[in-house]
Amino acid sequence: MRADASVHIGSGHVMRCLTLAQALTDAGLEVHFVCRAFPGNLIDSIRSRGFAVHSLPLRQDSPPDTTPAHAGWLGVHWAVDARECLDVAGSLGPLRWILVDHYALDARWEAELAPASAKVAVIDDLTDRPHDCNLLLNQNLIRGASGRYTGLVPQDCRVLLGPAYALLRPEFREHRRRLSRDASRVGCALVFLGGGDPGGTTLRLLELLEQVRPRTLLVRVVVSAANPYRVEIERRFGAQPGYDVRVQAENMAELMADADVSVGAGGTATWERCCVGLPTLLVALADNQVEVATMVAERGAGLFLGIASEASDEVLTAGLRTLLHSGCLRKSLSDASLDLVDGDGCRRVAAEMLRPEVAVRPARSEDAPVVFPWRNAEATRRFFHDPRPLTLAKHVSWFDTVLRDERRVLLIGEAAGRPVGVLRYDLDSGAADVSIYLDPAMRGRGIGRALLLAGERWLCAHRPGSTLLRAEVRAANTASRSAFAQAGFEVAGSLFEKRIETASAGTACRRGT
Repeated sequence: MRADASVHIGSGHVMRCLTLAQALTDAGLEVHFVCRAFPGNLIDSIRSRGFAVHSLPLRQDSPPDTTPAHAGWLGVHWAVDARECLDVAGSLGPLRWILVDHYALDARWEAELAPASAKVAVIDDLTDRPHDCNLLLNQNLIRGASGRYTGLVPQDCRVLLGPAYALLRPEFREHRRRLSRDASRVGCALVFLGGGDPGGTTLRLLELLEQVRPRTLLVRVVVSAANPYRVEIERRFGAQPGYDVRVQAENMAELMADADVSVGAGGTATWERCCVGLPTLLVALADNQVEVATMVAERGAGLFLGIASEASDEVLTAGLRTLLHSGCLRKSLSDASLDLVDGDGCRRVAAEMLRPEVAVRPARSEDAPVVFPWRNAEATRRFFHDPRPLTLAKHVSWFDTVLRDERRVLLIGEAAGRPVGVLRYDLDSGAADVSIYLDPAMRGRGIGRALLLAGERWLCAHRPGSTLLRAEVRAANTASRSAFAQAGFEVAGSLFEKRIETASAGTACRRGT
């Protein structure tokens, strides 16, 4: 995992990577971090959680690139960073994944690192640069989500979008289950604006909050050890009655669940607050937080006042007063927040990364008796136009007929060296009608989606004239409908369609083919 923390970058990238790293470790993978030793880094914190960290040095001899927009956050030119990371990768042996969570890195770095790993994953928030990866996660609400990565990632890249994939630690889900909120009271306000806060927004908001808070209100302040205003915050509020200042708190789920209202930034902690239904006054500490905070506000899950440095004291004070004195607003914000995030996103992302790789090959006559029990399984054939079971003889005859038909393609999907599914294409003037069924033992593992995408890659390389895929899936066949939707098919009633790019015969048209 390649991620950095610093005074300017904040801590969110590393913290969400740590959450995913723990889930992958629990599933049996060994996770290493690569981090540059910026002021405000979290290298010691990562190591304290039991993960190996390979520290990259600060360098003065390698000026950063000028692109992408956040290139300066890397501290060096991307090519230098890539060489240093390749050295680390070479010392570890074959890698299953390289995961990068860094606004300063793009497709160039990812392509350079790709030979060191079976796959490349990217965690992104900005949709502002191209990526060369197998999987991309953007856990945010983004406007026009379905088309924002068109042209920025390979066509066969798995793109996971939205707060359903928010990388939250398990304790947030646990506190959500035990949650009991009373919007009519305000006993505790949590102030936490992330790990960086170079502009001193935390201190400013505390000064404004002091003017409007009820004397019975407990203000709990959380700052990172890297916060440049930490000492001043501790000096002025650490011993003051009604304030509780915490540095580098490790129990954020508990603190958020216990609070009645919150003041926060539009960073990764947004989804933590939503998971426990914490009514929040949002500000943006940087331009890259504006879209997320705006979308959260549009969904009714936060009260967004804009970029903090551009908001007047009057606007911020009015926002604080409104949040503290409107029980109806707090109830509405809490309910909408709970609807956005269920706390199970990390499990979903880990499952995508651990999903078995599916490859396809042309079917052979000897495959017919192997797949015969799958075809005749009641759970499979009940969705066929003719749901009656076949005899083995009729199945073998049908199988051989399809293999001889030039207008049909019959593929066998394999995972970990064993057959897992059957994919058929009926070709017709640039279109291909798709049929699919799986070994019943493989259902519920994401095999269907992976098989459809593997079939597309094969079709692209071997039948380049087919540019439109079509499938008819009955409404009751929810598993197949989900697989087609996840593979990028557009749905219209019982019909699914997908346009695919093609290449000249024998050439690769997507990454990894």
